[in-house]
Amino acid sequence: MSVTGQPLWYVSTDDVTRELHLVDQQLGGILGGDSTSPDTKDLSDRYVISSLMEEAIASSRIEGASTVHRIAKEMLRRNRTPRDTHERMILNNYRAINWIRGHKDADLTPSMLLELQRMLTEGTLERPDEC
Repeated sequence: MSVTGQPLWYVSTDDVTRELHLVDQQLGGILGGDSTSPDTKDLSDRYVISSLMEEAIASSRIEGASTVHRIAKEMLRRNRTPRDTHERMILNNYRAINWIRGHKDADLTPSMLLELQRMLTEGTLERPDEC
C-alpha cells in the first residue's frame, strides 16, 4: 500500500525475472553456508561488492546512461578510467554508494548532501561549475 492507502502495482519483465533468478542462485549458497567459514566470508564480500556494482549500473541506466552491462561491470572491477559520460555516471554512482555505506551512521547534513551531489555529477555535466 502507498502512504495514501492506494494499492501498488508492478510488472515483472523478463530482465527482472532473470536478475532475480541470478540473485536467488548466488544468495542461496551464501545464506546456506557456515558464516564462520573463510570461504563463505569471501563469497559474502564478493556478493555485496557485485550487488553494489549492479545497483550503480541499474541506477545510472535509469538516469540515462547507455552502455553494455558487461563492459560497465568490468570497468568497475578493474577500476578502469571511464571512456565516456555514460561510464562516468556508473563510476560516480558506484563511488557514491560506497561513500554512503561509509557514512550510514552519521547524521545527514547539508554539507554531506552537497558532497554527494558533487560526487554524482563530477565529470558528467556540460558545465562543470554546476556540480
